[in-house]
Amino acid sequence: MLRWIPILMIVGLIVYLVAWTRRQYLYGGGMPKKITIKPFTKEMLRESWIQIYETASKEEADQLRAHFEELEIQSITFEQGKKNIEGKNLPGIGFAVPKTQMSRAQNLLFRFLDRKK
Repeated sequence: MLRWIPILMIVGLIVYLVAWTRRQYLYGGGMPKKITIKPFTKEMLRESWIQIYETASKEEADQLRAHFEELEIQSITFEQGKKNIEGKNLPGIGFAVPKTQMSRAQNLLFRFLDRKK
């Protein structure tokens, strides 16, 4: 029974050394720093973009983007990665604006679509 005590002590020492070495390697010797969550700032909200329209026509998306550029509203068009049940790509062009300009952009979008009809 007594001969197991040195073996257990050696195994415990090895486990401690492995944990200590890992901490030295990962954190530079100290404990990990506490993570703090920062609240949203106005700058972060300005950088958020929201999709307000989707179309299957690239021409329509380009016309809409040109219309918004004339009115000095930032906008982007992007291809959406939607797929159908068989895995084939569906045509879809998204139109997005900054979140801060969303309500004005939606009003202009409705007017643009009414004039187009």
